[in-house]
Amino acid sequence: MALPDAIHNDPYRSALKAIRGSSDFDDCSRPGSEWAGLVAHSRSGSDSSTQRLTTTAARYEDDPYARQEYPSSSSGGGAESAERCTSLRANSYLPYSHHARDPYARVEPIYIEDKAPSLLQPALSMQTDVRLEEGLSQSNPPILGDHEKQDHQVRKEPMASEEDWLSLFAAKRASPGHGWRAKTRCCGLTRGTVTALGVIAILAVIVVIWAIVWPRVPRMSFAAANNTSPPQWSKDALSYNATWSVNLTAINDKNIIPTRIDSMALSVVDHDTGVAFGSGSLSNFLLPTGSTILQFPVSISYTTTNASDPTKNDLYDACGPQVASFSPTLASEQQDLTLAIDFYVTIRIAGLVWSNTRVAFAPSFDCPVD
Repeated sequence: MALPDAIHNDPYRSALKAIRGSSDFDDCSRPGSEWAGLVAHSRSGSDSSTQRLTTTAARYEDDPYARQEYPSSSSGGGAESAERCTSLRANSYLPYSHHARDPYARVEPIYIEDKAPSLLQPALSMQTDVRLEEGLSQSNPPILGDHEKQDHQVRKEPMASEEDWLSLFAAKRASPGHGWRAKTRCCGLTRGTVTALGVIAILAVIVVIWAIVWPRVPRMSFAAANNTSPPQWSKDALSYNATWSVNLTAINDKNIIPTRIDSMALSVVDHDTGVAFGSGSLSNFLLPTGSTILQFPVSISYTTTNASDPTKNDLYDACGPQVASFSPTLASEQQDLTLAIDFYVTIRIAGLVWSNTRVAFAPSFDCPVD
């Protein structure tokens, strides 16, 4: 007789041992029986865990895994054969329970939380479990050891609120021994110390570079003056015109590197009266370090309508036509031929939006007349 495919494909089947010859096999496998062609168990008692089970267990009528006690169509063996067939379980390895399921019992609904609880705010179910545990422990306190009492007390502590978590987090960050302030980088220094030292080093480098490249305004001093064209006086001696070549010394010793000059504007002023009577300029040149003589072409021009004008009188006494043929013999007469002049130099340095003015004073200026 060929066995069913379920028997051959049974993954739990270790070996099929023939039980032909026994009355149980003959009764359950008769062609006319309802259990024909079926084997109650795929394993023998030697390789099955059911070997040690008692065979005298009380009958349980509501066994959902047992076959029918009385087949619907009986042919042959009778009630005794049917009882022997039903005493064998259909699948001994399946889960088995003596509790019958009530199909009319109420099924409890299953809900999925719409929003997961926050890490800072405990779930409501956790708080409910703690309260229930507290109630049970108060009604029937267990006998615990020292270590268990300590754990039990810790579990009974109230849950922290969201404000408590936030305040604890802020205090931990602000403490000097925690957080990013406690992380070391090198030589045991914290990040704040390393940052401060780095800022100081950068500022020091900036100061050094600034000291090297920042331009300083040079000082100016008078050197000499020459006449490049014959002086011209009017007949009434109220107008004077001339062209001078004025040499000024630029002292640029405070700069380490040469200074780029946009322009230098020169103004010739009578020291006694404060009236300007000449001007000149230089532009776009590189002033080297140290002392350099600069030659300014100066245009002299002064006109007045007052014969007693003090500026005109000073110019006429020092630069008039009488000076060319005059041979002084006294020191007092020589003193009358000099002129006190202030040379105002307005300097504009490349890269600076403002200008600076330097003054070169010549207390005894000899007017060039030839």
